[in-house]
Amino acid sequence: MKQNTKDAKLKSGSQILILDQAIAKIIVLFLDTFLAAYFYKISEQNIYYLSLYNIVGWITATIGAYVFADYIKRKNKVNLYRFGTLVKCFFIFMIIVLQEKIIDYVYVIGIMFGIATATTGFPFNMIESEQVSNEERSKYNI
Repeated sequence: MKQNTKDAKLKSGSQILILDQAIAKIIVLFLDTFLAAYFYKISEQNIYYLSLYNIVGWITATIGAYVFADYIKRKNKVNLYRFGTLVKCFFIFMIIVLQEKIIDYVYVIGIMFGIATATTGFPFNMIESEQVSNEERSKYNI
């Protein structure tokens, strides 16, 4: 007898992906809000450094997506995702250590953000599309 898809439980792999995505969203929300306010505060209410950080970060993420696209498709997506998670941890550590000196390293911080985005976001999306069926995805995508 076929179980109703509304009542069926998600597979453990899908649950792990959901948990991982929830943690990543919380971290990004915290970093985006905190970092924007922090840049604004320490740069004497000038948005130049915040803008520079975002421009460098998203250019690096775009280049990273192009550079890692073939690797993500052919090789182990999980290893690249793990590397991206380590980069993101180091990125957070640098923010904590540098404090007000972060303005002097805005390019480095932007590049690290871009690399972390390229090596976590894109492999995650491919892993999710390969591992989670459309029926399961419809249960947790709103």
